[in-house]
Amino acid sequence: EAVKAFQCAVELVPASAFHHHNLGLALAEQADRRAFDSFDVALRLDRHHPEFALDAVRAALQFRDATLAHRYVDAATEAYPNSATLRAERAYLALLENRPRDALADLETALAGDWHSDAAAEDRAEVGNFWQFVHVCKLPKKYII
Repeated sequence: EAVKAFQCAVELVPASAFHHHNLGLALAEQADRRAFDSFDVALRLDRHHPEFALDAVRAALQFRDATLAHRYVDAATEAYPNSATLRAERAYLALLENRPRDALADLETALAGDWHSDAAAEDRAEVGNFWQFVHVCKLPKKYII
């Protein structure tokens, strides 16, 4: 029902990036690759919301599509180089690809970056714990894309 509701919202206000983004989230939740068409429209309509790209990255990872995840995270990180959440997500992707050095570099940048949310301290602590894990341990092969 969520997909139908957001499709209706997109039809009523096609210029709303938020409607396209929400449709993308609903489609991704149903494992429907049309989600990325909606994310692309949302990002074209409004590039001022890095969370649109962040959600697209997470959806691509759900589909185990590292190429698509890179497309979103790399473009968003270029546009928002100080976004801690984007850097942390890019680090996660690097870990999945067994690139711990790249992951560490992005995690260090994330720790010093901008955390724009009420839960910023909690997010930053989680990234710090993640950095410790990456620095000390190797990611088990079963998690690597």
